[in-house]
Amino acid sequence: MRCKKCTSINVVSAIGHCSACGALTSSMMYQLCDQCSKNKNECQVCRVSISNPQTPGTGSGSGPTKTSYMVAIDTDHYLPGGAPRGSDVIAVALQGAFASFKQDLAAWIQGRSHVPHSDVTVLTELPRICTVVVECTDETAESMKSMPGVALVAPIEHKFPS
Repeated sequence: MRCKKCTSINVVSAIGHCSACGALTSSMMYQLCDQCSKNKNECQVCRVSISNPQTPGTGSGSGPTKTSYMVAIDTDHYLPGGAPRGSDVIAVALQGAFASFKQDLAAWIQGRSHVPHSDVTVLTELPRICTVVVECTDETAESMKSMPGVALVAPIEHKFPS
């Protein structure tokens, strides 16, 4: 379900994950899957309450405006030794680097007292190219650039409604 404001938004058809239950969504722009959206009565995109649009839900519809950012991982930071050879070995190495980065990202968020835990939402993961798409405030994105292992933090054109 989408609120009136989000019904007019064109969504990207790329698999995402529900922030409530972890199920797959039909768009990486959806924070909630169909079932969780119905159960919580919240918009899939901005998580504002569907029954009372003036009442923010528990997701990014509440609080400051957030932007989608692509965060690319510096694999040299995570891969010891020389570059792996062979597509299977490379895929396994990238999966390992990606898993390590996700642990570091979680620890980084936990260690920032000025960054609310609800500020960073992982919208989609692209482990084969060591990239995540996150939604957060501009200030958090700027400070994320100094995190060891981060090669790039770049805004994506789409802004989520506030």
